Amino acid sequence: MQPQIRLFSFLVISCLLVVPFLRAQDNPLNDPDLKAMLKEAQEMQKEAKELQKQNPASQDTKKKLADMLSQAKEEEARQEDQEQREKQKLQAALKKQVEAPGPIVLPDWTPSTPEFKAAGAPTRKIVEDEVRIVQTGTSSLTPENSGQLASGSNRGEQSQSEP
Repeated sequence: MQPQIRLFSFLVISCLLVVPFLRAQDNPLNDPDLKAMLKEAQEMQKEAKELQKQNPASQDTKKKLADMLSQAKEEEARQEDQEQREKQKLQAALKKQVEAPGPIVLPDWTPSTPEFKAAGAPTRKIVEDEVRIVQTGTSSLTPENSGQLASGSNRGEQSQSEP
């Protein structure tokens, strides 16, 4: 036999022979220290229950919780009212700007587009919480073509630059 196998077999046999002689752990419920601690814990639980019965703090806690909830609801309602008032003020200010007298003209730097046919004079409108001068009309260009026109390129240049 090889020396490694002999060593391994000796180790296995010795483990099998020694294991029965090892003392198994005693039942933990028979331990007197553990029993004493369990009794003490039970007594502490009984005392805590008696204190809760004598001291009606739970009702006070419920009242405090209800008060806190009502305060939170009042605060939420107050904030909503404040936001609503601010929104109304903003809308009123925007309406004043829209109705303000004065010329309604597009800026000089606005490019002219020959394909666009205006349908009336420019007007002031509220767009995304801003007052803007808007010109409505029709165009013969498709949205794709108008986007390319705005970017300053056409299909021929794009096809040459792409591989």
